[in-house]
Amino acid sequence: MKFGYQMIKGKYVIISSQLSVILKTYADYIMGTSLKTKADELTALKVEYAPGKSTWNKNRVQRMLTDTNYLGNDTYPQIIDKETFDKVQKIMQSRNTQKNCNRQEVFSSSIVPIKCGICGSFTTRRHIANSVKPKVVHTCCNPDCKHIYHTSDEKLRNMVKAKMMQAIEIEMKPLEEIILDIHRLNNEIERDLKSTNIDPENLKNKIFQSAALEYCLCTEKKKSMDYGQVDPCSQIFIREIKSKVSAVYLKSDEDIWLQMVDGQTIGKENDIYVNGCN
Repeated sequence: MKFGYQMIKGKYVIISSQLSVILKTYADYIMGTSLKTKADELTALKVEYAPGKSTWNKNRVQRMLTDTNYLGNDTYPQIIDKETFDKVQKIMQSRNTQKNCNRQEVFSSSIVPIKCGICGSFTTRRHIANSVKPKVVHTCCNPDCKHIYHTSDEKLRNMVKAKMMQAIEIEMKPLEEIILDIHRLNNEIERDLKSTNIDPENLKNKIFQSAALEYCLCTEKKKSMDYGQVDPCSQIFIREIKSKVSAVYLKSDEDIWLQMVDGQTIGKENDIYVNGCN
């Protein structure tokens, strides 16, 4: 059965709940929403296109946006007016031929899940290309929240980078303890060497302990990437995000916090947002 219609007494009639989905999909596409973003949104909202089936993809959304039956004919009643339908086709053709979009700079949920800092639900990214100044918005998929964050890809990347640098500072704290232990042992070794009553076994153990800590310190430093020198658009940085961050939470247009793979949260301190919708 075609999405938007059902057959009653041998005739196709419009399903009101699906009508609103179709009209909104056309409107959102005209406003700049991509096929994939719309598919992700419909999937998140669990909109069924067939009984028990609600996993949308961009091809299914595209078929909805190019289905001439929605213009109305002898079989199907009209859902979309011709002016809106033609406008969508023109935009789709334009997007297919557009070459000035640098996909490497896009920061979306394909890199790491981006969630609403108010209710914790997933968000959808939308690029509004036909506004006076192109912009990116992230909209909460929770119908009871629907909070909108106006955060560009560049801004979001830089905020993630700043929080990642903060995470490194937290990781480096144990290294300070290692350095202090090395200094302590080296001082003891120096005192023992100056002593007239040296315990060779004890001195040997201290030297081995100091060497082991030096090796540990060197190894731990190699594990830590200097994010300050890394391009936030680079594949190296993207790999770091994917390996260390489990989710990015949008607190506002200007702030985020990170849920790390190891369970740490970075930037959530004194957070008043993740307490449900207000």
